Amino acid sequence: RDLPLKKRDFMDLALLAPGVVLDQSSARNSSGTDSISFFGMDESHKAIWLEGIDFNDEVIGGGTNISRGTRTPVGQEAIREFQIMTSGYSAEFGRSGSGAINVSLKSGSNDVHGSGFYFLRDDAFDKPNFRLSNGIASSASSVTPFKTQQYGGTIGGPLLRDRAFYFLSLERRTNEESSEVSIPATVKAFVDSLKKGYDTRSTIPTTRAQANAMGKFTFNLDNRNRLDVTYIYDDDNDRNKDIGGSDAADRGFDDLNNSYFATASLTTSIGSRIVNEFRLNRSNQRIVRSLRKGEVYL
Repeated sequence: RDLPLKKRDFMDLALLAPGVVLDQSSARNSSGTDSISFFGMDESHKAIWLEGIDFNDEVIGGGTNISRGTRTPVGQEAIREFQIMTSGYSAEFGRSGSGAINVSLKSGSNDVHGSGFYFLRDDAFDKPNFRLSNGIASSASSVTPFKTQQYGGTIGGPLLRDRAFYFLSLERRTNEESSEVSIPATVKAFVDSLKKGYDTRSTIPTTRAQANAMGKFTFNLDNRNRLDVTYIYDDDNDRNKDIGGSDAADRGFDDLNNSYFATASLTTSIGSRIVNEFRLNRSNQRIVRSLRKGEVYL
């Protein structure tokens, strides 16, 4: 709970466990991946579970440099705990050739509890930028903007005391910055003279807006039966990805992603030593990649 997380992604904390590392095939191509592996094995050999329900990304089988390892992101404030299991774990967490991760979500209780947070990183708090020219440092005349905000909150409590409870979580992250494109002045002048509509800007805004919501409802039907219903929704819009350096401004693309994960679990006590769980799940992932020249990949 108290460890700092730049992306507020619990998967980053999994790397603190012995034998858990970044999958190098993904890490080599991206610094923003949650694709992890156990003992150097391929990331697709692990298994991720959300309260006992398969939570792996079924599109690519465990995460890559362009997608997450989980089927839907989960807000950090919504997680009660998660387990990293590398050996000797129950057959319940099978279908894994290396290790398993099990995530448990928070629930409501008879008392009303809540939390809130706000994090801000802004270039207004930075020291002035300087540029070096002919061995002389001078204040930079223009600085590309940078601003990241992370905020959200939770609330949980009773719907009907001792019988029904709720827990709600909402998190949002916005990122505003720019990428510099290196275009020689002669090349820029020539391309502009063609008047073909090519984007020859040298400073390109790159923005990202993410929102994650979770709702969990618990019903004690009687002394032996409990029903849990959970719904998670995530929306992630990433504009002008992979722009910068020698790439032209019209080489980038937009990634528009949204997904949901819904579950229902009925837990029944049978006698004093047997517990049965009946679980249902439905999920959907939508990923649209839009290129600058009007091409769209689904």
